Amino acid sequence: MNIVKFDPFYGLERITRNFDTLFNIPESKFVHKSFLPKTDISEDDLGFHLEMDAPGLDKENITITMNDDNILNISAEQKSEERENNRTYHISERYISSFSRSFALPNNAKKESILAELKNGVLHISIEKEAEVKPKLIEIN
Repeated sequence: MNIVKFDPFYGLERITRNFDTLFNIPESKFVHKSFLPKTDISEDDLGFHLEMDAPGLDKENITITMNDDNILNISAEQKSEERENNRTYHISERYISSFSRSFALPNNAKKESILAELKNGVLHISIEKEAEVKPKLIEIN
């Protein structure tokens, strides 16, 4: 069974777009839409691994930060190309898009060892684990 995040506005965008098309209302040139890319997070003995779908994004448009509370933040903004003024667009679905996602990582995630790579439209992030500190056993005399 899959758990799906409830979105009360699901489908509203499509209804609005269909309404605009029906009444021949052009979509704004500066429409800004956001989305949440699909993400997988896994763990092995060496560290944590995150794979996030990022099709069409350039690495220059992606920002990755990790704060002192071990919150990993990933955000991006992709702008569409400029439109030609001498054309009449009947459908325009390419637009400015952005997203921002945050993930809470365990305390043993090493902030200094974050590696990120964008390859074939997938963002790969690896974070090493710190060595487990075991409490020192104190002998009683």
